[in-house]
Amino acid sequence: MNTNWLSFIFLLFLTTVYSQNEGNENNSVSVPETRIKNGDNINISEANYYVVVLCGGRGGGTLVRRNKVITAAHCVDETCTRNDVRVVVGLNALSNLSNGETYRAASIRIHPKYEKPAQGVSPYDIAVITLSEEVVLNDRVGLINYAFNVPPIGAYLTVVGYGRISLDGVRPERLQRTQLRIIESPGTQIITEVQSSSILKGDSGGPAIYNNRLAGVVTGYTIQNGILETNIFVAVGHNAILTFIQTNVP
Repeated sequence: MNTNWLSFIFLLFLTTVYSQNEGNENNSVSVPETRIKNGDNINISEANYYVVVLCGGRGGGTLVRRNKVITAAHCVDETCTRNDVRVVVGLNALSNLSNGETYRAASIRIHPKYEKPAQGVSPYDIAVITLSEEVVLNDRVGLINYAFNVPPIGAYLTVVGYGRISLDGVRPERLQRTQLRIIESPGTQIITEVQSSSILKGDSGGPAIYNNRLAGVVTGYTIQNGILETNIFVAVGHNAILTFIQTNVP
């Protein structure tokens, strides 16, 4: 990625506010109203590998084994410990977040080269959460395997999440899905263009699918003069990322 771009790069993990009435470990979580820009409403059964990751904020993740979730490192770094993490599976509407099927984390593994940058995104922004127990699989909760190669330039990624519809937008009630075209893949990252659709705040850690495999993890986007320019993903199939995943997801 060209470091001379005059762009601001935003991390996408949202800060949530916990209160006695609107969110704690036993009640609902209050989250900003956000979703994927120009995404389509889908039922969770169409992307049943998608999970919501809660840890001082709300992000996404991908269920790749019955007890393994791949997400972005910035969703679970800093003061977030395994005791703080909650993973919600099978969620078909954000209004049901407090009643969703929730699992605790047994461990969190962050890529050893990950460092939270003062500005921008890390090329090693990836983590694996091991759940304290295996999930129960059904039509709303399923698995998807990860990719072993980086998709080619020009290919389309299918992205799922509960992120914003615009920079100051409102959240959807339903899960969103869109497709984004790859324009470059520098190092451990995949870059997609922004046309009518884009990832936005709240999509962090979520899946980017290619050929029915997890090919990318949402990490950030670039914006210049208030205009979205590109979307950024960690390339799961890049050797430096794949080796880390295979070590932690046998």
